[in-house]
Amino acid sequence: MNMQSDFSAAPPPGCPAHGSGGRVPLYGPEFAADPGAYYAYMRSYGAAAPVELSPGVDATLITDYSAALQLLQNPDTFRKDSRRWREYNEGKVSRDNPVVPLLEYRPNCMFTDGAEHMRLRQAVTDSLARIDTHRL
Repeated sequence: MNMQSDFSAAPPPGCPAHGSGGRVPLYGPEFAADPGAYYAYMRSYGAAAPVELSPGVDATLITDYSAALQLLQNPDTFRKDSRRWREYNEGKVSRDNPVVPLLEYRPNCMFTDGAEHMRLRQAVTDSLARIDTHRL
């Protein structure tokens, strides 16, 4: 299936979630061969789809822009600080899991909340404001 295909609610060929109601894997050769088919299929779940980032690492993928904004802009529903990642803290996700380098805490505005986030984000905003985007 390519991006020009007519996507239906059926899982892409080879998708382990096919027929099982399981999580959609966002890894492996089948996903890499045609991620567009997987994303089209996940939209059939509605605003949120159950996914697996790597073997044993479950997550929810938000597939709707307005739902993503509502979720991400509310600190009561979404925390950026991955030090709160329960499965990782309990050892259910090992340190050598391939998703850890992407999701593990770093002291920057992408992984902080509240006042610390605002402080770090302001440094980024101030720096970018000095750039003449037309000249760039």
